[in-house]
Amino acid sequence: MENDNRPWLIFGGIVILTFIGIIVWVELQSRHLLSSNTVVPEPASRTFDSGELVEVPVLSDAIIHSTDPVLHYSVDVHYPKLALVGHPDLAKDANAVIETFVQDAIQDFKTNVSEINSPSLPKDIESDYTMRYTALLLSPTIISLRFDYSEYTAGATHPNNLARVLNYDLKRHFLLSTADLFASTTAALPFLSTYTRVVLKDMMSGEAKEIFEQQTMPGTLPTHENFQEVAITKKGLLVIFNPYQVAPYARGTILVPIPVSDTQGILADATEEAIRLASSNIVEATPENVATGTPK
Repeated sequence: MENDNRPWLIFGGIVILTFIGIIVWVELQSRHLLSSNTVVPEPASRTFDSGELVEVPVLSDAIIHSTDPVLHYSVDVHYPKLALVGHPDLAKDANAVIETFVQDAIQDFKTNVSEINSPSLPKDIESDYTMRYTALLLSPTIISLRFDYSEYTAGATHPNNLARVLNYDLKRHFLLSTADLFASTTAALPFLSTYTRVVLKDMMSGEAKEIFEQQTMPGTLPTHENFQEVAITKKGLLVIFNPYQVAPYARGTILVPIPVSDTQGILADATEEAIRLASSNIVEATPENVATGTPK
């Protein structure tokens, strides 16, 4: 009797397994349809209407550290190294410009130390040079970097603290002057002079009137020398005045931001485009520490 029921048991088992398989297949198909309709994040790289790849550079930290036992100085410099996954040649060009900028600054310090070196200077007094950087704007087209450095030469009363700005056009392969940031190069300096004087007058209202007349006014004349350090940010422009330029040394570096709302119609198209693209926060890769090769 048991032998007569065995075929039916086998047949029933096959039916049950087939039914379970159909259920599993339907479930998998429904999940597949769900995943195909799910909104996925946009890729890190985007394109303009022309098909040109849009890629924001990422930075890693490069370090230069050296000492000279003869001239008694030390150098401690950090500077950025750009990476562009889709545009390595553009990154190479930009890095060459940045490295030249940094090396020239270091060489100026070494020259100063060499010129003042004297046997009469105590050997325990050492000259030193330090530099750090801040990325104020990273866009697919233009980068704006701020370098802050402190230079002390043996025998001086105090260090010389200065900020310098490097604005570089990735697409056109050249350094941008302050005038290049504006639609009209002739209107750039008068605008900056007038704007910063209004801000500084309010900022320094507590200072003696003579300081504004004798230091602030000359330091904001519409000359290239007075407005060399103008950076680009996501919010607009940033004018940097180094110590002594528009105020006493004790006030340090003075910053005058100029929001985009106050620059309508006066910035160059390329500058406006860079600000707009930087605000989209397109990031291509994770920067690595040059010294260790590990993610920052």
